[in-house]
Formats: sequence, C-alpha cells, structure tokens
Amino acid sequence: MKKDFKILIVDDDAIVRNKFSSILIGKGYKVITAADGYAALSAAITAQPDLIFLDLIMPNMDGFKTLQEIRKMSRTEKIPIVIVTARTDAMTLVKALKLGANDFISKPFLEAEVIRKIEHLLAHPESPQNIQESPLFEHTPHMVSGKNYQQMKEDFILDFEKSYLMMIKLLADHNYEELKIAITRLLDIIQFYQIRGVKDKILQMLMAITSQNWDKAMDLMEQTYHTFQTLRRAITTSSL
Repeated sequence: MKKDFKILIVDDDAIVRNKFSSILIGKGYKVITAADGYAALSAAITAQPDLIFLDLIMPNMDGFKTLQEIRKMSRTEKIPIVIVTARTDAMTLVKALKLGANDFISKPFLEAEVIRKIEHLLAHPESPQNIQESPLFEHTPHMVSGKNYQQMKEDFILDFEKSYLMMIKLLADHNYEELKIAITRLLDIIQFYQIRGVKDKILQMLMAITSQNWDKAMDLMEQTYHTFQTLRRAITTSSL
C-alpha cells in the first residue's frame, strides 16, 4: 500500500521540497526531506527510502556527487533515484545515467508527472538494460480504434522520457546497431500514432548516425525530446 512507501526529497529550495511533500503526503506516501547532499546521504542510510528525488544543483555537495556516493554504499545502492533538474540536455542526463540515475523529472513539474514517475519506478525499480526493454518495445502498434487508440498514443507520449534516456545513452556510447533498431521502431510508432513535428528530425538523426555525426544526432534527439515535452505537458495539463 502507498502508506508503506517512504520517499526522500533532496533539494536546497524549501519551496520545491514543500511542493513535493504536499503532492506526496496528499497521495498517502511517507515523506523525508533533505536540504543538501550530506543530509541526503544520512537520510538514505538511516531511513532506507523506497525512492529518492534528487536535485542536481545544490551547494556543498551537488546532486551528481550525492548520486555517486549513494551508489557506492551497499545499503543504498539499489534505491531508485529520479534526478530533478531544469537542465534536460543530453550531456547532463548522460552524466547522471552513468552515475546510476534511474530517471529524471524536469522543473517545473506537475503533480501528475510526479505520481507517474513514482508509480512506474516502484513497480519497475530496475532500469532497462537494452533497447528491447525500453518503452519503444512496450508499445506494439496494432489495429485499435477510438478511446483505446487515443489512450495508447497518450501513454506513449507520457512515457517518452524513458526512451529518450535510453537513446541518449546509446548516442553517447556511439552504439550504431542498437540506435538503428531504436530509430526504426520510433519512426514506426510516430507514423502509427500520427505524431506531428518529429518525423523529419528522426529521419535526420538516422542520417547523422549513419555518417557518424554524433553531435548532430544528439542535438536532433534533444529537439525531439522538447517536442514530446510540449505534447506531454498539454496532455497532463488537460487532465487536471
């Protein structure tokens, strides 16, 4: 039950901590807060939370260092961690991924986005290990109609951040073979759901990785994410 789950919020901004607390307590979760990295390490060890929301930009010990230290300790190394950041560029996120982050949420965030992250990570605490485990392969385009089709489309848009994380990691690793599979799959899904504004970027990305222009491919991936972010916010806001 929700009341059994403990969630640690780490942010030097009291307004952000209070916003998280208000959302989570209202949904029945137990909340622990920390204002810096040192307090976060202490809370992670003593409270053993089920999930951590970790701000990246903090004084004394930033989120990257805090993440690294949490992953070093046997008592805390398996706790799912969601990075909280206004910076969603690939370089920032790849660094967080390589240090052991499971997911991220961008500032400013909405209640529905926070709850969606929590429910997914508490149910699936392990990060995908390859592209076949990503949401790209959870969505199988097939003939549906009406509300089912629309719900599937919205679910894919809302879940796109997970595919984004996987793909920027593949780009950072210059993993051409898996990227080809991922991009081909993404094109199929975009066409099936008739998602506008991204097909050309994805095709250009495929051309960029074929010519090994990794910087251009990464830039196009970031642009694609921002398009999906706009679509996701529209869906989330309309459901309030």
